[in-house]
Amino acid sequence: MLKSVTNIIVALSAFLFVFGCKENGDCVDRVPVVRLDGFLAGRQSGDTAALRHDFDMAEGIRALRAVIGGARDLSDAEFVDSISGTAPIKVFYPDVKNRIESLDSLEMALGVLKSNMAGLLPDVQFPKTVCAIVSPYRQSVFAVDSVLLIGLNHYLGLVYAGYADMESYSVPFKVMPYAPCEVASTLVRRAYPYVDGHDTVLLNRLLYEGAVGYAVKKLLPGVSEAYAMAIAPDRYEEVEKNESYIYGVMITNRLLYSSSALQIDRMVSPAPSTPLISPSAPGRAACYVGLRIVEAYVEKHPEVSLRELLSPAFYGTIQSFIESGYEPSER
Repeated sequence: MLKSVTNIIVALSAFLFVFGCKENGDCVDRVPVVRLDGFLAGRQSGDTAALRHDFDMAEGIRALRAVIGGARDLSDAEFVDSISGTAPIKVFYPDVKNRIESLDSLEMALGVLKSNMAGLLPDVQFPKTVCAIVSPYRQSVFAVDSVLLIGLNHYLGLVYAGYADMESYSVPFKVMPYAPCEVASTLVRRAYPYVDGHDTVLLNRLLYEGAVGYAVKKLLPGVSEAYAMAIAPDRYEEVEKNESYIYGVMITNRLLYSSSALQIDRMVSPAPSTPLISPSAPGRAACYVGLRIVEAYVEKHPEVSLRELLSPAFYGTIQSFIESGYEPSER
């Protein structure tokens, strides 16, 4: 137990160092995270002072109401009373409190994300309020209007006993260093959702997934590429070494230009494996090729902006692939 706690401390310390400053060395202001999780867990019936006087907390509660739903005739205070004793909070909050005492590293990472987003994607509105919650769902990050909700119970560590019954492919992402990547991906995808064309093929979706991953890397300099692409970190080196094989299978089996919605979904969605590539290929392995195509395109067109890469004008046309001059690397 002591060893696992030590590993968490070391990981968070490294995380804090990496995300404390931007790529050019300039330090940024951290983004404060309201501990709504603690308020909900420790709330006493009738305690409405915080909701009356803390604007950010009140905004967080309203966003949580939008996520969870429920009776509309309840006041915010009544809504809080209705969920403060629910199973997710009772089960997970004690461990959240013990394992995640400080959010310094997360706040610094969000500060970097906000600063870089203002420069690289100026038309994206960074949330005005960020709140930590205990998420009752499988989803961990929610963007509701100008509020961002982050479910800390989804980042309790690789050896957390509460994840024992969870799909094994999702556990490697249940660590705090992944949280900023998930936030960045959520905000990018909300601002630039994938637009299906009338002749959409797998290549189009791979270009989009590659563009999102590329954007996350630029918005959070120094971040793990595996986290940016949401590909299992413990399998990422394997994916890199098999880039040529993955691309070759997609060409040989005519997958790259497949218009089958089912096949496309199986290639880009989180999953234990990508059987269309190989029974042993990790989930989203094909998206790695998408990232490499995007990077090849950027190398030939250094003036292209993130906004352009995230637009249908880029990922919706095969011409982008042709102009990238992409050739899979041999490792």
